[in-house]
Amino acid sequence: MDKPLVDINGRQLILADSDTGQVFTIEQGKGVTHSTTVAGQIEAVAIAETGQWLVAYRPADAAPESFDSELAFHSPDGSELFNVSFVNALPFTAKLNQNGTQCYIMVNKLTTAGLENHLLSYADTGQLAWTAQLPAGPPIGLAIKPFADRIAVAVGKTIVCYSGAGQPLWQHVAQGIVQDIDFLGQSDQLTYSSQKVSVFSFQKQSLVTTLSEQGTSLWQYEVKGSVPRVAGGDNTLCAFITNNIGAHSIGSDGQVRWSQKYAKGELNPNELEADLAISGSGTVLVQLTDGRMFVLRGE
Repeated sequence: MDKPLVDINGRQLILADSDTGQVFTIEQGKGVTHSTTVAGQIEAVAIAETGQWLVAYRPADAAPESFDSELAFHSPDGSELFNVSFVNALPFTAKLNQNGTQCYIMVNKLTTAGLENHLLSYADTGQLAWTAQLPAGPPIGLAIKPFADRIAVAVGKTIVCYSGAGQPLWQHVAQGIVQDIDFLGQSDQLTYSSQKVSVFSFQKQSLVTTLSEQGTSLWQYEVKGSVPRVAGGDNTLCAFITNNIGAHSIGSDGQVRWSQKYAKGELNPNELEADLAISGSGTVLVQLTDGRMFVLRGE
């Protein structure tokens, strides 16, 4: 796959090929449980721990300059439960809560004033629950707690946290552009990675920051290189991060719990990037841009 899209929720995984429209749902211990192909370019996928899944895509027959798109929500067996058509709105990313009763979609909406960022919340019946207009800037990511009593979005340098009912709770501005965000376990603490701005160094550096339930900074950890992915531990207040050097686990006190350096590969380490996911059993999955994959014990 040239452009894979992946989401993991507990023991469930959804894998899609953006270009070909192929979608696979995979359950730990069972393998592939369903496969299908949508007629269009996939923009976002998400899956619930209970097996419901969604796919947002740009229809194949849409004009190249069109921002029209479709959202299809499916049961675990692949039956379509509802479909939503977006006019002048293109999904950027999506998430489902743990039991599949709520889905959240970040969209870029084309208006007469230009591009706007919006967050949409749908019930599993297809009813629109609430919407929120987000700050201007490049959309970065979306994180939700398992039962979606808190939702956080990152746009540019800004992170906004909402209640499950769509009420804004707090807003935080990072020092540099945010790279990724995630909640830590079942807590209201949020960890994010951001670019570190320095006038004294031309090397890429990042800051990993954890925020309290009120959005105030608890600790920061400096990392060489970029940190495109962070993930919160399922059962402990720890954060997992990857950079071009290795995978690392940081505890709730901001101290490194462990680090695993990548073995030498074909690419120069400066050219490596790593994707990161946490499985339902707590293992850490690391995918490198040179094709290698590592499975590490989370604890």
